[in-house]
Amino acid sequence: ITIEKTATIIEETQQLKKGLMQKLFTEGIGHTRFKETKIGKIPEKWEVVRFHKCLNKAMYKDPSIMPEEEFTYIDVSAVSNKLYKITDSKRLLGKDAPGRARKEVKHGDTIYATVRPYLKRIAYISEEFDKEICSTGYCVLHPNVDFVEPKFVFQLMLTHRVNQYLKSLQVGTSYPAINDNDIYQMLIPFPTRNEQNKIANILSEVDAK
Repeated sequence: ITIEKTATIIEETQQLKKGLMQKLFTEGIGHTRFKETKIGKIPEKWEVVRFHKCLNKAMYKDPSIMPEEEFTYIDVSAVSNKLYKITDSKRLLGKDAPGRARKEVKHGDTIYATVRPYLKRIAYISEEFDKEICSTGYCVLHPNVDFVEPKFVFQLMLTHRVNQYLKSLQVGTSYPAINDNDIYQMLIPFPTRNEQNKIANILSEVDAK
């Protein structure tokens, strides 16, 4: 019974979060005036920007040039699309690095699997994975912290609107995929830094629940 109750609470909390995300990313916090934009209704004070404007370039790194050094590898299957966390990474030696182990991740980044994007393999990079390596099957979103709150980027990538949009761009049938540029060129709602922080904090609290 306890397990069933817990499952029900989790399900209810997930539904609450879906509703909250929809509200926070379209209405923001405490706004009364709105405007219609290319991405739908948003608060009058918000901007619409191309995503790449608030990101820094992600770095490539080849672990095979250090054959005896150990590193953590985050493959596409390492991310849980229920928990949106890295749950199954591997420790490898540089000499055993797969050909796709080429993208460096840093604490505060968000990774988004570009292969079968509808599966929503999305994760926030915690300190534990700072300077480790992920597969080229991910787009690494490396936030420019002067402009954007790292956790805001993560929560934005979880929204239904973003996922529906990226799903509409996928190419191929047996191995549908998008490319990094599809994500970088995306138009996103852009609140003030203070409001980004508040939105990220509210949604992170629900995640913790």
